[in-house]
Amino acid sequence: MHQFRYSRASFINALMTSLGLAALGGLVVYLFFRLGGFSYAGIATWTAGVLFFVFFSFRALWLFMQNEVVLAVRPDGLYDARLSPSHFSWEDLWEINLTRLESDYRLELRLWPKTVISTSKKHAGRVEDIEIETSSLDGGIEEIVAAIQKYKPVTIKPVL
Repeated sequence: MHQFRYSRASFINALMTSLGLAALGGLVVYLFFRLGGFSYAGIATWTAGVLFFVFFSFRALWLFMQNEVVLAVRPDGLYDARLSPSHFSWEDLWEINLTRLESDYRLELRLWPKTVISTSKKHAGRVEDIEIETSSLDGGIEEIVAAIQKYKPVTIKPVL
């Protein structure tokens, strides 16, 4: 069984993005306060910057600190904690496609039309196509695809 968690590089990237957004939010607050003629623009800017940073980085920090398995390739099927609390059995999967959008790879799961996912978080009821984002996971796409191909072939779609 192969297990994949959120990667450290993805976490650092999310924190840097949060820091940039916080700086941008602080700048906007500073400009509005200076245009309004308020004398406490510096304090308001720092407060807004810290609040923006906490708001934008909380989810990334929470997911990284949990260190839970996000994607697992098991003999009985494919498990993605972001989609469903249960796994997708290999028999329920019609085909698995690997697609690329710029530098991000996604796994596209095509389910048999009669498959019903009743325990899914995001996909309640009858579903035919599900996308799994892989860029934030610690294993490279080659490792993920190699683990899946032990149980089911993966079709690589050409870049459009």
